[in-house]
Amino acid sequence: MTHKDDNFIHQVVVTAESIKPLLAGKPPPVQGAVLAELTALWITHHFVEGDDDEQRELWEYLFQMHMSKVRELIEVQRQSA
Repeated sequence: MTHKDDNFIHQVVVTAESIKPLLAGKPPPVQGAVLAELTALWITHHFVEGDDDEQRELWEYLFQMHMSKVRELIEVQRQSA
């Protein structure tokens, strides 16, 4: 693992740990809606100027890539539980 990867992982862990208390104690539907809102915000802030079709393709790619990573992390979390 490179220093760049270590820094990325550190940023992810620190940021996730800072968000967890905001979601703790909230009902699962609220937690899910918050995560959906943030995911939609992240996806829609990727732009392809002047090409709506290409932008939609980019958004679909980001969504599919994101869900693939979520599936991987579900397995990691399941195994560590």
